[in-house]
Amino acid sequence: GDIYINDAFSCSHRSHASVEGITKYMPSYFGLQITEEINALKKITSEIEKPVSLIIGGSKISTKIKIINNLIKKFNNIIIVGGMGNTMLKHTGSNIGRSICENECGSLIKEILKDRYRSLVLIIGLMILTGIVQATSVLGLMPIVDFVINQDQQEHNEITQVIANTLYQYNIPVNILSLGILYLCLVLIRSSTLALQKYVTTKTIFSIMKQMIFGLYESFLNTSWSFFGTKEYGTLANTLVKETEKASIGFESLAQMIASSVSILFYFFLLLFLSWQLSLLVLLLTIILFSPSVLLNKYVYSVRKRHTEASNNFQGRMNDTLNALKLITGYSKKQDTLKELKPSVNTVAKTSVQFTMVRVLFSQLGEPVAVFLVVISVVIGLNYLNMGIAELIAFLYSINRLSVESQSFITQRNNIFASLPSFEQINALKIESESSQESLDGKSIELFKRGIFVENLSFSYDGEQVLYDINLEVP
Repeated sequence: GDIYINDAFSCSHRSHASVEGITKYMPSYFGLQITEEINALKKITSEIEKPVSLIIGGSKISTKIKIINNLIKKFNNIIIVGGMGNTMLKHTGSNIGRSICENECGSLIKEILKDRYRSLVLIIGLMILTGIVQATSVLGLMPIVDFVINQDQQEHNEITQVIANTLYQYNIPVNILSLGILYLCLVLIRSSTLALQKYVTTKTIFSIMKQMIFGLYESFLNTSWSFFGTKEYGTLANTLVKETEKASIGFESLAQMIASSVSILFYFFLLLFLSWQLSLLVLLLTIILFSPSVLLNKYVYSVRKRHTEASNNFQGRMNDTLNALKLITGYSKKQDTLKELKPSVNTVAKTSVQFTMVRVLFSQLGEPVAVFLVVISVVIGLNYLNMGIAELIAFLYSINRLSVESQSFITQRNNIFASLPSFEQINALKIESESSQESLDGKSIELFKRGIFVENLSFSYDGEQVLYDINLEVP
């Protein structure tokens, strides 16, 4: 053909060969259908007549946030449907089941993790090393127990004999003192690696917190006035001050959960080494006893979601109250002001108590679970598996540590779910503020020779001009 006509409006944004590539090789035009689409769009842009409502749908709200932000001031109502509507419902605490939904905090978390990948690799490496040392240090108990209860070295278990032979090779006497020093050295190595891991983790988390605060603050400074026109002060202030801190705690909980996972893995390997039959029974019982905790994740998320929304409202009302304190006192509006503050304060207090009680519940769960597993292991280990005393003590110690780390894993997992509303609010505000940034292409004025003169200036508000033909002169 001699010319190319594009009449597919819905595909015109794609950089495909049949849409964009062909225009480089022959004269190209759009057809009558696209003309009709453009004329229809004018009715909701330059030629809009109010009152008017807009229905907008799609799967990802992040790809349409710029459009929504630009259209907010043009319409009386905006109705969001489809996958975008599900995302909005989810962030208001509604249950959307398996419906399509965009996880808004994902991009923020990926961006932060990408910028800190070296530190994350180091942290994970230290966690693995700590897990290995923790599990290995348990074996240091077995020779001490064997030497206390068995004077005949021929009756010692294989692990004790291997450790004793190794000490003999280096001309080190094998007795309670030398074995105690060996165990002490293992404990010191374990504590040192754990302290190093905590230091690197804490340093990385505070670096992430600083990055989130400055990144969010910078996006607020560079955004347009239209962004602030649609946001409450309390939401912005609470996000910068409190929600960034909660998100940082979420990262800390993630690090501790990974550390607990590594420790659980190595302790379980140690249990398998000591008695695989009893280890499988312990694993099954642990899963059964701790499984109800999974059901509380959604509850924790909904509680913290309400807490975040109430904190936004509380911050805004407190700021308004402090700014207008003289007027409130002068016009005797104290009781009305307290009445307005009371609902948000009550919600913050109630959700704080609910979340605290969940944490208390699981902090008390580990000990009874550990006692139950220890009793079962003693009965089966002695009566059915004929385990030696030294092996059984090492097994019981490992069960105790396994229960502690499992409890920590569950607690930190709940903390992560509690921090998700903070991540979502931070990321949503960051995306929206960055999508409506002011232009940075202006020129700086280095010197005034005469003054500033502005002619024929006009101002508009909410799409309507309110002032016309203003002339300003600054000598």
